[in-house]
Amino acid sequence: MKPDRAKLHRLIAAILAGTLTVALYSRCFPPFNLPYIAWFAPVPLLIVIPRLSLRSAEWFGFLTGYALYAINFRWLYAIFGFPAVALWGLLALFMAVFCVLVRSLPADCGLGRRLLLIPCFWVAVEYVRCEQWPLRFSWLAMGYSQHNSPLILPLAGYVGVYGLSFLILAIATCLVAACRRQWWPSIIVAGGIALMLSGTMREDATRHQPTAKTGRVVLIQSGSHSIRELMARSDAALERRSIPTIVAWPEYALENTDTEDPDAYARIADWASSRNVALVFGGTTSRGENRYSSAAYVLGPDGGRKGVYEKHNPLPFFKDGEPGAAYPVFFWRLGDRVVPFGATICFDLSFERNARMLARSGARFIVVPSGEPSNWPRLEQAQHAIVAPLRAAENGIGILRCSAPGPSQIVSPSGRVRRSLDAGVEGAIEAYPAFGDGRRTIYNRFGWLIPVLCQVVTLLWVLSRTQDALIRRRSARLQQETSEIGEHPSDVVGSQQS
Repeated sequence: MKPDRAKLHRLIAAILAGTLTVALYSRCFPPFNLPYIAWFAPVPLLIVIPRLSLRSAEWFGFLTGYALYAINFRWLYAIFGFPAVALWGLLALFMAVFCVLVRSLPADCGLGRRLLLIPCFWVAVEYVRCEQWPLRFSWLAMGYSQHNSPLILPLAGYVGVYGLSFLILAIATCLVAACRRQWWPSIIVAGGIALMLSGTMREDATRHQPTAKTGRVVLIQSGSHSIRELMARSDAALERRSIPTIVAWPEYALENTDTEDPDAYARIADWASSRNVALVFGGTTSRGENRYSSAAYVLGPDGGRKGVYEKHNPLPFFKDGEPGAAYPVFFWRLGDRVVPFGATICFDLSFERNARMLARSGARFIVVPSGEPSNWPRLEQAQHAIVAPLRAAENGIGILRCSAPGPSQIVSPSGRVRRSLDAGVEGAIEAYPAFGDGRRTIYNRFGWLIPVLCQVVTLLWVLSRTQDALIRRRSARLQQETSEIGEHPSDVVGSQQS
């Protein structure tokens, strides 16, 4: 085959592989939500990368990533306008880095090493994109594709969302090996993972109606910042007053701080006391000199303030306050027992640390006041909502997400969405607030270290390849100097005689 024709064939293969990867990856997330396609999505990528040069793999990864994020995050253009073009490019760089890392694997690299290194590369890069760089952006992490998979989702209690990403890339690597007729190693690994997954299926048995012993939660989904309207919607949902109840309002239900508008906060406390309900609502805390933090206020049934959780991760590019640092745990009395619970806010739920630290402190469920502008695209709201099931399954805790404009969700500790209210609908959800049994999951104990270990493995690989490159360069230099000496021996003799 002529060189030009071979180059053309590689280009066509790269275009087809990139297109297929983007198409499959996109089907795993809203609005399609087809979780099992995720196990095949990386396969075209992994097949074509070894056929490319290092520079070609870099551009291939960048262009594939750009197409992926521009299509699935097209709502960024509706929010930011033209600067979204640059944001898509920044996100695409992470895909380029992954492709370069895969291309750095030698041709004779065995399946065992590939099963370790390729998933480690993906998770290491994904963890930086989602949790570690200044513009942390966890949407579309591969593990989130399993948010509605009854078979795979409970496994998050062992390995978390990044562990699921690792398994998906491991299965995809096995499938690539199968395409190359490496059948038996692929079957053994795939069979072992299938057996492990089969032992994680659990049924959600928390479907009974709220009672005085179980308590209930009422989530108010409304984009209004009117206290009177929020109270009226809550009153309409509070019919059985004898049941211990937690009412939740969205983020920024009150936009002024408690020092700027103390009367509003006092009226809310009086309302909670008169209804004998605990209340969690979004407000702001003053930090002095026109500085504030977005916060979740927690009031007891007597109207007394139990505490405040300040948002740890303000939304980038927006006026969203200053970050908090504490993880307070609150207590809800149900008859003769007391149930500890936590609160977090909107964007904080996208980062695994916040829910993990609250669960580690003893919280058995988390109330999440959340809020986004009602004119933001529905696709963004749907992609945001798939985070809650993974946080619940990772830590074995219930998630009560009260969102404006939605969707609001009541999620069981197994990650099942038991009740939800569609985005754009104003109303209330009433349900039994399923909460965990208080035992820390394997993920909460040490499974959260998986992405860190993947980064260590990736760093060691990069260092080893860098060292090999330096050794080769030094050998080439010595060889060149030796050849030059061999071509001019008289110069060497002359210098010795002098």
